[in-house]
Amino acid sequence: MSYQVLARKWRPRNFEQVIGQRHVIRALENALKMGRLHHAYLFTGTRGVGKTTIARILAKCFNCEQGAGPAPCGECAACRQVDAGNFIDLIEVDAASRTGVDDMRELLDNVQYASSAGRFKIYLIDEVHMLSVNSFNALLKTLEEPPEHVKFFFATTHPRKIPVTILSRCLQFNLTRLPHSLIHEHLAALLDAENICHDEGALGEIAVAAEGSVRDALSLLDQAIAYGDGELKSSEVEAMLGLAARQQVADIGRCIAARDTGKLFELVELAYRKAVDFEALLKDIIALLHQVALRQALPGAAISPQLKEQDVDELAAAIAPEDLQLCYQIALNGKRDMAFAPDDKAAFEMTMLRMMHFTPLQAGAAAPAGGAPPQRAPAPAQNKAAAQTQTPATAQIPAQEAPARQAPPQTQRTSATQTPAQQTPAPQTQRAPAAQTPAQHAPAPQAQQMPAADGAADDDNAGNNSGDNAAPQGGFQLADCGDAQGWVRLIEAAGFEGPLREICFNSLLTPQSRTEATLAVDARIEGLCTPPRKEEIRQALSRLIGAEAVLRFETAASDETPAQARKRHELERRRKAALSIEKNPQVHSLKERFNAQTIPDSTQPVEPEG
Repeated sequence: MSYQVLARKWRPRNFEQVIGQRHVIRALENALKMGRLHHAYLFTGTRGVGKTTIARILAKCFNCEQGAGPAPCGECAACRQVDAGNFIDLIEVDAASRTGVDDMRELLDNVQYASSAGRFKIYLIDEVHMLSVNSFNALLKTLEEPPEHVKFFFATTHPRKIPVTILSRCLQFNLTRLPHSLIHEHLAALLDAENICHDEGALGEIAVAAEGSVRDALSLLDQAIAYGDGELKSSEVEAMLGLAARQQVADIGRCIAARDTGKLFELVELAYRKAVDFEALLKDIIALLHQVALRQALPGAAISPQLKEQDVDELAAAIAPEDLQLCYQIALNGKRDMAFAPDDKAAFEMTMLRMMHFTPLQAGAAAPAGGAPPQRAPAPAQNKAAAQTQTPATAQIPAQEAPARQAPPQTQRTSATQTPAQQTPAPQTQRAPAAQTPAQHAPAPQAQQMPAADGAADDDNAGNNSGDNAAPQGGFQLADCGDAQGWVRLIEAAGFEGPLREICFNSLLTPQSRTEATLAVDARIEGLCTPPRKEEIRQALSRLIGAEAVLRFETAASDETPAQARKRHELERRRKAALSIEKNPQVHSLKERFNAQTIPDSTQPVEPEG
């Protein structure tokens, strides 16, 4: 007894049976009703979404013996032969195996002859992007002025690889991936018709694994029926797909929320013994974090059928929103970096460790005067005692993961007795109040290594520029910043960002006294110098010098600005690099042997700047 696979047995025979793609079906049905029949149609989309199926249905609509229309009868000889794949006037071509120009010319030699049995002769070319350039050129003239009895149907997964001269002569229909819920409903109806026992969780797993492809879903369904001996159960489908159980994914989420490393690694080891695909497991955790974030933002939002609402609600209450966002980003980066890890298990474990031990600075929190970042948010009840024993030094954020979360350089103070050479804005040891403990007095190690230009926290930038809440720093004098180097030090100490930084780097400061100066701005960026920005720059300088600054702005073609100096230095480095390439004996040998040439302006210096 021959068995017909589900993907072929349940292939749609008319437009009403097509799942989704209503934007395409509506356009085709309306065109058929009005008799507006184009000579070339292009169907694009990922695998298994219905490109070839819709093309075959359209071929039946064109050649149905009951007349061309949006609803073929399905009973006439033409309809039955198209369904069986042996209609003489439907010529199906696999472009992947017939890419040459000779194949295309042989095909087009028969275009001039009228159709034999149907109303139109239809050429259905699948994966048309695989044709060679010469084949497209051979097709172009016929496609531009085809005979009245000829229609072209093209299907492809890569429309960008098709020449625009071909695209411009076709009606293009983009088929989209189907949502999981729609595939789930289709599979349920199909299994009911096949009288196969199943549970909803199993269908949900298959719908998600299909990634929007109906054909993939039906192929997986065939495999799952065979694996389950005629039945579909969630546990068996998960084992077949190499997925972790949904409860196990939720348990991992609870360990992340509780920072319970021991329990987490027990679950990882259990998944390893069950041969779980760790990339798929990390993908499930990302989906779980996404659902939890949605539930936090929209308490009434619907959740995925693969997750329990109780688990999502529990995690939404246990994880702070900022911690959740950081975990989500770490998980995404971990999934991307799995290809570079020794094995998937090691990559998964490192991703979990980053989730457990990294935490963002709490929104609106100010760094202590001793330089150490504030303690992380209190852990859940089971780890609360351990969290209370942490000192600020042990609760700090790793510098490699969150460099933008350190104490801003504006909170530092320099001694009034320092010389100008010592008054650099690099965030060294900060002065702490006398009442602080020794542990608070010592600066965090990462703060000592943080460049002043990059140490300002994102959520403190507004304070850097507004000057309303920041304490004066002192230690600077405008008179000491008359040269370009001193002006750059002052810019870095102020922590300017965005347009303010652009204005300052394209300007030169000319001091008249300790508190008065003129800022000559490059005429090309004069439009950036709005009154509010000028006031922000003045307030920032006032904080640095510890007094009210008087700043006059003027537009002038002054001496070389820091931005111009940096550009000149970079051009000089490139020139030296190009000269070094030209003098290289190996390059000379390549030029002589292969008649090679160096491309101008393509040389990049590889040595570190400075």
